[in-house]
Amino acid sequence: MKKFILNKTASVSVEASIVFLGLVVILAGIADAGYVMVNKSRLERLSYSFLGILRQNDLEITKNNKIDKDLADGLYQSALNLSKGYIKDTQSLGMVIEHFEFDKSAKPKLKQSLNYGKSCQNSDSIDAIATPKSKESYLDVYRVSFCFDSFLPSSKKLLGLKASAAGVVK
Repeated sequence: MKKFILNKTASVSVEASIVFLGLVVILAGIADAGYVMVNKSRLERLSYSFLGILRQNDLEITKNNKIDKDLADGLYQSALNLSKGYIKDTQSLGMVIEHFEFDKSAKPKLKQSLNYGKSCQNSDSIDAIATPKSKESYLDVYRVSFCFDSFLPSSKKLLGLKASAAGVVK
C-alpha cells in the first residue's frame, strides 16, 4: 500500500480521473439547468398567449361572468398539440385557468378554477394585480398556469417547471 501511495505516476491518473468525473458532473448540471430554463420560457410564452386568447374572448366571459368550459377544453387541446415538440409525455402537462374577484379591501377571492391534466400547485400571489374599476370595485383577474414533470426531478425542485400569466379581462 505504501508503494502505491508513493508512486507518482499512479497518483496522477487517480487525480485526473477524479477531476474528469467532477467536470462531467458539472457539465451535466449545466445541461440540466439549460433544459429547465428553455422549457420554463416555453411555458411562460404559452401561458401569456393563452391569457391573450382569454382576453380576445372577453365578451363570452363577461356575458356569463364565467370561463366557458368549451373554450378551456379547446385551450388545453391546443396546449397539448403545441407542446408535443418539447414534451415527450404530454400527459405530464397540466393547465389551470383561474378567475379571481376582489372585495372592497382588494383581497382576492377565487371564483372559478378549471384544472386539466397534471395538478399544478400555484403559490404566486394575485394581490398586486388588483385594478380599481371605481372607488368601490375592482376588475376581475384571470390567471393561466402551466406545469409539467421533468425527466430529472432534481432540477424541477430547484428551478421549477411551471409558469403562469395573470391579467385583467375587461
